[in-house]
Amino acid sequence: MDKHLADLMEQNLMYRNPDSRWGSAPRIVAKKEVGSYRMTVDLRAITAVTVPMARPMPHLEVVLEGSRYYFSLDCFRFYWHLPLHPNSQDYFTVVTPNGLFTANRVIMGSSDDVAYAQQVTEEVMKPVLGKGVQVWLDDAFGYADSEMKLLDTLEVVMKRCQDFGVKLHPAKCTFLSYSTVWCGKKFSSEVISHCASRIQGFCELEPPETAAELQHFLCAVNWMRNNILNYKTLVKDLQDVLEYATKSAGNRKKRNLMNVLLRDHGWSPKHDALLQQIKGILFAMVPMAHPKDTWDVCLYTDASQDHWGAIIAQVAPGILSNPRVAGSLSASFYKRLVQRIYA
Repeated sequence: MDKHLADLMEQNLMYRNPDSRWGSAPRIVAKKEVGSYRMTVDLRAITAVTVPMARPMPHLEVVLEGSRYYFSLDCFRFYWHLPLHPNSQDYFTVVTPNGLFTANRVIMGSSDDVAYAQQVTEEVMKPVLGKGVQVWLDDAFGYADSEMKLLDTLEVVMKRCQDFGVKLHPAKCTFLSYSTVWCGKKFSSEVISHCASRIQGFCELEPPETAAELQHFLCAVNWMRNNILNYKTLVKDLQDVLEYATKSAGNRKKRNLMNVLLRDHGWSPKHDALLQQIKGILFAMVPMAHPKDTWDVCLYTDASQDHWGAIIAQVAPGILSNPRVAGSLSASFYKRLVQRIYA
């Protein structure tokens, strides 16, 4: 920790502040890279008195329609790029055995760090934002329907990074690819699917024992809901258990839910079976596809006393003109896809 703080002070990112009236505990944790570490700070006291900002995420499936070429850029220690107003610096003081150290940059883990970082990134990429570039925190994602358009966009992005003093991480940048992973999803010209390694790790999770673990599971599944058939029905019983456990805890904060055991709130073998069913579906989840102007469109509808809805699918030209194939196709489509009506 002493070495880490010394490095930060040498780079003028932190300074000694013996008169600070605030203080948070630091912790050094290992990163994925061997021998690499990151300092985290427990900012719960500051977060408790901060009114959080809300920020939307783009609907990427629509935004990226028609793209065939991609680039992805990752900033180098992006949060240390973000200046902190002098009036706010005292709140982000770190308490160590060797004194008090105050950051003059944004510290990861505060209530509004994500919203602020997103605002800054959007300002840096403003000329091309939504016009060939999407950003999420320190990750910039470029897309185009031709290589030349992609390279033109990349040139603008690199110039903006230079103008704003944004440093990129060379080992984490890809300047031209035909498919890429961004925000946990794999994008290509044909389909949008979830990253296979993420799904593998998710499916290897042990069954939850506490309400906090179940909450984590359901939040992760919700991120993939567009690719899961009959989503709402699948997770309903799990959500009911979580709601019951949440009432017992008094709120949805993770630190409170960690002390709530599921077995005391209605968890049964039925819920274990649901977990396995959901994991099996994740391995076989349906990828989303961009609409194709030249393919035939199929519309399927269904209704019951409780629900109604429709699903649109596409098939290659000529398939629907064959009555035998079309009839078989309709039956299989209806069986598999109409379940999305209730998802």
